[in-house]
Amino acid sequence: MADSKSPWRSPMESVVVIRDLAEELGMDRSRLRKYVLDMGIKPALVRDQKGRNQAMLAITAEEADLVRQHRSDAGYRIGEVARIVQASQGFFYVARMDGQARPNRVKFGFTLSLDSRMETYRTSSPEVELLSSWPCKRTWESAVLDSLAGKDGCVNVSGEVFDVEDVEDVLRHTTKLFELLGKLQ
Repeated sequence: MADSKSPWRSPMESVVVIRDLAEELGMDRSRLRKYVLDMGIKPALVRDQKGRNQAMLAITAEEADLVRQHRSDAGYRIGEVARIVQASQGFFYVARMDGQARPNRVKFGFTLSLDSRMETYRTSSPEVELLSSWPCKRTWESAVLDSLAGKDGCVNVSGEVFDVEDVEDVLRHTTKLFELLGKLQ
């Protein structure tokens, strides 16, 4: 590795460019960068010939193997061709990630496949529980989240994760929202 104070890697070192690894894993580049950082790996800058000699983030080949193994161990399928999805119809869901420790902490979200989303959550939160779901257009998600975020007794913890005073009340409220949205079709 180059001088630890330098952001550049030695040209003699075998590296994998984050862009290429992201494509291989079917991930967004910025998501993979965060994933790598969360693993404690610090990408460095390289000059990539495929990138017209532009500075690009890269990790060593050994670190790339660790990332691949970590993803595989977490249940992700490595090497599958990513599917381009144009679907606008999916599901809005409410899930409880850890009912024993935090029974009133829920996750709201949109997905095209409930089974796949729950399977993904189970890799890090085996106790995840799907509380309810509704057919949803992708364009409705932000309006529903805004409505839920403004509801009394609903406190945003992070992103789409909320602490709620009354889970059943939130489920009733969300059902009413989708009844109204369904009438707009």
